[in-house]
Order: sequence, then C-alpha cells, then structure tokens
Amino acid sequence: SVRENLKHSTTCVINIKQHSVSQLIGGCANNNNINGLVLNINTSLDGPFSLDILTDNIFYLDIRNLQAIPVNITATKNIPNLRILTIGIQGSFSIINNSFFYYFPRIEKISIYNTILQSIPSLSHLHTLTYLGIQNSVFLNSPNTQIEEEFVGGLYQLKYLQISNPSPPISSISDLALRGLSSLATLMLDYNNIHSVSENLLQYSHQLNSLSLCHNNITYLHFRTFQQLPFLTWIDMTDNPFNCSCDLQWMYTANHAYNTSLMSIICKYPAEYEESKATSQDLYTLCPPLPLSLQCLNKSTPLCPSPLSCYNTAHSYQCSTCPPGYGQVSDSRCL
Repeated sequence: SVRENLKHSTTCVINIKQHSVSQLIGGCANNNNINGLVLNINTSLDGPFSLDILTDNIFYLDIRNLQAIPVNITATKNIPNLRILTIGIQGSFSIINNSFFYYFPRIEKISIYNTILQSIPSLSHLHTLTYLGIQNSVFLNSPNTQIEEEFVGGLYQLKYLQISNPSPPISSISDLALRGLSSLATLMLDYNNIHSVSENLLQYSHQLNSLSLCHNNITYLHFRTFQQLPFLTWIDMTDNPFNCSCDLQWMYTANHAYNTSLMSIICKYPAEYEESKATSQDLYTLCPPLPLSLQCLNKSTPLCPSPLSCYNTAHSYQCSTCPPGYGQVSDSRCL
C-alpha cells in the first residue's frame, strides 16, 4: 500500500504485504514527483526483487526487512542518479552479492546494518562515495577477515568509514587499505578482532580528526601511527588488552595533545599492572625519561618542554632549540 499521495510527496513509502510488488514499486518509480523510495518488506517475495525497475529520478532508496524473511535483491544495470542507499535485511537467506554494488556510479552514502554480505565488497570504484557505514552485518565467505586496498582504497572523497561489530570480526588491516583516502575525517573500527595497528596505516589520511578502535585485541600502539595527523582530536582505544610497558609511555604525554580516551586504557599485561590505567604516572616511575623525539607528536600539538620547540625534520617532528639547519649561538639566537 502506498502511504503517501504520490502527487504531493517526494518520498514514496511502500509496505509490501503481498508476493508481487513490481506494479506498486513501478508506480512510485515512474512518478516524476518521487525522488525517494522506502520499502518495508513484510512478506516473502515470489522471486528476486530487481532494482532495475527504478527510474532515473530516484536518488534515495531505503530497504527494510521487518520480518527477517528471505529477500533476494538484484541489479543488472546502472541506477545513474541513486545517491543514498540504506539496507537493513535480517533474513538468514537474504544475501547481498558483491556485484550488487557495481551499479551505483554516483552513490554518495551507503548504510548497511543487520545484513548478510557475500564477502567484504570491493567498493574502490565508487569514486563519489563520501559515507560508508557497515554495522552488525555478516561477511559470509570471509572466514579470515582482512581489510585490503580493494575495499575502499582510492576513494579520495570518502569522509566517514565505519565497520562495527561484523561477523566474523575484522582481524587485520593492510598498510594500503586506506591508500588515497585523503579526505577521511572519521574512522570507526570498533567491536572487531584487530590485534595490531601498523604505524603506516593512517599515512594517507591527514584530515583524520576522529578514530575509534575500542573493543579490539590491540596490545600495543606505535607513536608514529599518529605523528602526521595534525587534525586528530579524538581517539577511543578503550577495552583493548594492552601490554603496558615503557614502550607506551608516550600515551601519557599524548593526553595533553588530544581529547582522547587514552587516559582510560586499562592494562591487561604484565600481571603486576593488570587493571591499572595504562597512562598512570605511577606505572612509569620505573621507566627512563621519555626521549625528546617522542614528546613532539606533530606540529599542531607540540609537546616539547620549554625552551625547546617542535620542528619538522626530513622524516619526523623533533624537539630542538633551533629549526633544522640552524645552529644556536650564545645569546640563544638561532642562525
């Protein structure tokens, strides 16, 4: 049943309660006043539901499977003007094939939740994509889930990326997985099984300002992972089994630079520090002084003790009295 008056509405909401739906959907899609389509699926369909019936004026599509019943959604041709796609299909036999994502050349936002995907899709061809969120979904044919470059690599317009609580969980991320994501501002990879984060993972994402890696199995973080991120202001690393040692001493200093949850990190190892805060000052009383090179995380948030300043050298930022190439003279001038 079409809930809205098609002549006066921009969004068509259809509650599918019978087996044949093409006529209803076609009635919405063929109306020039309609540019959005919401499908509430309440019954098993008599065959695959093809998006091919959508016309060029549809830019927003929201598919909801309210009864967790099998739904087979397909597409075999481009849907040229579709910009926003939301899918929530809970049926155990409702599987989205990877080829499904080939037909949205101008898509800008994809939200997927409670849905079974054939595997981790290759989306690197969707060059207009700015938002990708995948939550509580299943990667059916990915027993060892690793994020590779083919997933979203090269999407220079992508600003928001989230993969939260998938099954199986993400276990590792390639150094090149985020290659070309120069506009990425928010990265959410919480509730996964990530064990380590490469110091090169974020080397392409200099615009990053928010990062969540909470609820993983990370035991160590290298300070260089965050060194070239001048806009990073929020980090959430809670609920990871950190191995607290002097190698993590930089975290204590980093809390003065970022509005982070690093101060809330709880140690798992070694046993004598279990349940202690990783950034506890008492934990580092036995550590040697923090090297000056680690106190200068980036130019925007210098952490050098006075009178030293943070300078950009050939390969990293360093705490120094004078810029690179300058020498200090007796009256504290740099020449």
